[in-house]
Amino acid sequence: MKRLALSSAIIFIFVFFFEWAFHGMLLRPFYEASAELWREQEAMKTYFMWMLAGQLLFTIMFCAIYLKLQPNPSITSGAFYGLLVGLLMSSTSVIFYSVMPLPLGLLASWIAGAILETVIAGTLLGAIAKSKS
Repeated sequence: MKRLALSSAIIFIFVFFFEWAFHGMLLRPFYEASAELWREQEAMKTYFMWMLAGQLLFTIMFCAIYLKLQPNPSITSGAFYGLLVGLLMSSTSVIFYSVMPLPLGLLASWIAGAILETVIAGTLLGAIAKSKS
C-alpha cells in the first residue's frame, strides 16, 4: 500500500505538470482556434476539481495495475506498459474525432501527447517500483 501511495503521488505530480504544459501551453492555439467546442475559460475554472479528480483516479489506477501485474518491475517494463496504456487511451481520441468536429492536428497531438506522457509516466513508475522492490 505504501508503494502504491508513493508511486501514485509521484506520477500524479508528473501528470499534472505534463498536462498543464501540453494542453495549457503547447496546444493552446488549437483550443483557441476551435473555441466553439469547449467551455468558456471562466466555466472551466469551476470544473478544475473534476479535472484533478480524473487525473488522480488515472494515476492511482495506472500505478495499481502495473504494481499488481508486474512481478519484476523495471524501467523497460514500465515504459512498455506506458506505451500500451497510451495506445489504449488514444483509441478514445479517435472515437471523439469520429463524432466531434475536431481538427485533425489536434487529434494527432492528443495521440502523440498521450503516448509520450504515459511512456514517461511508465518509465518513472518502473524506476520507482524497481527501487522499492
